[in-house]
Amino acid sequence: VKPVVNVAEGRFPNPPHTPWLHMTIGALVMGILQALTWRLSWWPFVPVGYIFAGTWTFVSQAWFSLMIGWLAKLMILRFGGAAMFQRTRGVFIGLIFGEAMAAAFWMVVNLLLATMGIDYFPVRFLPS
Repeated sequence: VKPVVNVAEGRFPNPPHTPWLHMTIGALVMGILQALTWRLSWWPFVPVGYIFAGTWTFVSQAWFSLMIGWLAKLMILRFGGAAMFQRTRGVFIGLIFGEAMAAAFWMVVNLLLATMGIDYFPVRFLPS
């Protein structure tokens, strides 16, 4: 009934893992991946992949979008070089910003509909 008191009095066993150790190992891996990304132009692994690798969102929903973005970057750099990459950066930032704005807009619409008690059904474009 009182979990904070029970923990303070030692009634729960210690967890089988050490959270600070795991966070430290994760931070070290992220730092190494970022340093390799900054120093080696051929290095294929970036920290965002490490973050998403073990999550349900990446495995089931976001992998295709990230793969398309990676493929677009690869093709632009391969066929257009760094100059084309710099010129097209604004387009891709605009796509990301537009996606975030559309998600925010529909979140507000859903909140308003739910607040007013109106029944609505989301349209699903991709299977989940």
